[in-house]
Amino acid sequence: MTLSFTLEEKQLEQLREWKATLPKPPSSAIGGAFTYSFTPTEIGIVVKAKSWDGQEIDISNYEDW
Repeated sequence: MTLSFTLEEKQLEQLREWKATLPKPPSSAIGGAFTYSFTPTEIGIVVKAKSWDGQEIDISNYEDW
């Protein structure tokens, strides 16, 4: 089973703004500076991003739930 998730422009902007506040991630051959999670619920999808240093942002679109 394959699932795909799409971020809305508002969510992408929130993500860009948040990333701009973070220090530069350490170099890595395979990347991995950010982890994204998409958790489907009965009323919507919870969308979170976590940085390499443990900071996290919730960019879920709660207004549309």
